[in-house]
Amino acid sequence: MGYQDKKAKAEDFKSSAYTLLLVGIIGIAALVLLELGVFGFRLASPQKYMTYGVMGALFVIFIVMGIMSLRSAKQYVTEAATEDELTAKV
Repeated sequence: MGYQDKKAKAEDFKSSAYTLLLVGIIGIAALVLLELGVFGFRLASPQKYMTYGVMGALFVIFIVMGIMSLRSAKQYVTEAATEDELTAKV
């Protein structure tokens, strides 16, 4: 794998962050709608709690990872500015 400039890394982290946040939010919304009966079917009680627990935790992890990716993207944006300045000097 070759060198990847900071600006490209920032864009990668930003697109990953938006994807993770979108999937996490949509997933939690789907779980809430499933519990409210909007989809027209319900899970049996033993499976329901296991499914909600595992899937809910997974979607929360997606949201946390999305937030962390946004922070990393912001860090790479500032590093990209410094890298661009150094490149211009050279």
